[in-house]
Amino acid sequence: PTRELARWIARLRYADLPARTKETMRVALLDTLGCGVYGHSTPWAKMLLQWARAGAPARGEASVWGEAAPSLRAADAALVNGTATHAFELDDYHNAKLHAGAVVIPAALALAEKLDADGERLLTAITAGYEVMIRSSLAMNPSATRLRGWHITGVCGPFGAAAACAVLLGLNEEQAAWALGLGGTQGSGLWAVNADGTVSKRFHAGRAAYSGVLAAELAALGFTGPTQIYEFHDGGVLKAYSDAADPAPLTAEL
Repeated sequence: PTRELARWIARLRYADLPARTKETMRVALLDTLGCGVYGHSTPWAKMLLQWARAGAPARGEASVWGEAAPSLRAADAALVNGTATHAFELDDYHNAKLHAGAVVIPAALALAEKLDADGERLLTAITAGYEVMIRSSLAMNPSATRLRGWHITGVCGPFGAAAACAVLLGLNEEQAAWALGLGGTQGSGLWAVNADGTVSKRFHAGRAAYSGVLAAELAALGFTGPTQIYEFHDGGVLKAYSDAADPAPLTAEL
């Protein structure tokens, strides 16, 4: 299934998207941008931006949403904007128990800005990211995964962000498989936040977006990742995160 997903990601084109999908993704993009711009006013988003600014390059690759010019590396912009989007719990939610927009769209927009990608390529990338992130959770069995204490947005988010960025970078099938593997091996996020009400849950979305950008950019350089990240018997994510996983949703009617 990892390679089948990678093949689909590498071959996906804007012309393949149904009209309803294009409209849904446009709405998701607009909604996510609104959530992110508002979220940047929260104290926790400001703290993360302060951290990112300290290591910012002289010439930025991507923008902090609401600012006029790029000022951060693409991965750091994805981290900051993803955290801001999830900062006030207004972002979109899927019944696979995850928030796709707060991960996929910040990653895709940051890399699209860096690459000067056009709108059709961006929308194709976002679609791939949503599809892969949601399918990853469904395959793990989101209820079983949640009962283990995993925050699924953080666990499955790197898959979605990596898929979106793979489209933008034009990765081939092998590279896309590496990107999925490199994304999946970074997945994390724990509900221990509920013990004392800290703000770290917001960080899970931003970190997942960052991980996806990093995964795809490394794959483009030839940095290899596990090409059986979902299904391998020793450390594949399906077995590692859930006792009730089923790989079928990863590729059914893809």
